[in-house]
Amino acid sequence: KTPVTLYGTPGLLAWTTVGNGPIRGIHYARGYFWVVTGADLYAVNATTKVATLVGGIAGVAPVRMVSDATYVVICAEATAYAATLTSIVTLPEANLSGVAYQDGYALYTQRNTQFVWRSGLDALNTIPATGFTSADAKADNVVTLLSDQRELWVFKQNTIEVYYNTGATFPFERVGGGFIERGCASPGSVAAAETLVLWLGDDLRVYQASGYNAEPISTPDIERLVSEASSP
Repeated sequence: KTPVTLYGTPGLLAWTTVGNGPIRGIHYARGYFWVVTGADLYAVNATTKVATLVGGIAGVAPVRMVSDATYVVICAEATAYAATLTSIVTLPEANLSGVAYQDGYALYTQRNTQFVWRSGLDALNTIPATGFTSADAKADNVVTLLSDQRELWVFKQNTIEVYYNTGATFPFERVGGGFIERGCASPGSVAAAETLVLWLGDDLRVYQASGYNAEPISTPDIERLVSEASSP
């Protein structure tokens, strides 16, 4: 009933095209966008947009990536890889479901176990045979993990355990009081935003961490949409 002005807004422009798709993951490191597209890993120069094929990445599902000054680690469905611009190696442990980087280590959760694995120090292309610990405060299996504020959050099916670097034989040990009686329904839901840690709980509600407590933040409408999704 009153005059209304409609203002156009600019759309998005394609920056470049890489591989045959679909895009399974993108990670920026050392002046390159590392792109897993289809079954291939490309390093795309952020200035020239030139894409260099690095090697093959098995699977079709989304991947998770971290990096240090030398390597980019790609955690795929059943296999993990460490890549440079000129090479890619397959890491020895299988079924690594999540990956994070902290204090010179790549850290992994292993699907259907309680194991948390680590790389060599400043050697992300290795996983020592004895480089693991068990997140076993409760008997549920690990789902994924996240490094935030130099704490390592290990998300499990029904609980969460929080670790920090003590410099022990396995460098990360559980924080006193770092235990939450709320699990994680999906590894892809875990995120950090400034000082907040957020995730989709095992009850299909969205949570943020308040200290070492789980605080629900989703509305009933969001929870209904999540519960109706075929893959949360």
